[in-house]
Amino acid sequence: MMMRDDAWWLRLARRGYTKEIAVYCDMNGVTMGYMLFTLDAEVFKVHEMVTLNYEAEKGLWRFIGTHGMMVDRVVAKNVGSLRDVSLAFPSPDFQKREILDFMMRIVDVEAFLSKYRFEWTDNALYLQVEDEIAPWNEGVFEIRGSFVKRVESTKEPVLAITIQALGQMLMGFARPRDLVHYEKAQGSDITVEAWEKAIPHVRSDFYDAF
Repeated sequence: MMMRDDAWWLRLARRGYTKEIAVYCDMNGVTMGYMLFTLDAEVFKVHEMVTLNYEAEKGLWRFIGTHGMMVDRVVAKNVGSLRDVSLAFPSPDFQKREILDFMMRIVDVEAFLSKYRFEWTDNALYLQVEDEIAPWNEGVFEIRGSFVKRVESTKEPVLAITIQALGQMLMGFARPRDLVHYEKAQGSDITVEAWEKAIPHVRSDFYDAF
């Protein structure tokens, strides 16, 4: 998730991002989730929901349900993927729409790779990056856990990938195997399998924009 500092939260408040906030706390009073929402006539609008566990998620959905006599429908966005929402309900019966309107850009590949949390791997990984816009990102990179360095060349198996596909892969939007299948990356079966083990099975969610 994108971390918001105090100034960013105040910016959301100034632009009227939401009128109400609901917070879910556990039995010890520890905050486990929140929801930004607006009651607009007979529509309950959820602007975003973030929870640390399913208990908090159920609690916030129950809170929405208590307004059943006040609202005609619920419109929710930024509450997780379509799969997440479908799993949250025993018998989902609602309209779902997914809009792919976000773009991410790795500005400095070497610095990004050095901070990325790869899964543990037995051997070093090699990445050949193509970036037509930012030539300083192009080249071959050797990755050994958190140690990353640029090398002139290597005889080791390399995953060749564009900067766009690299962002998709590292942010959890697409798996290495899928990128090779759709010709956004190239590598042998053994190389792809090594990268499949190295990339965590997590998804990055961004609920905010500039």
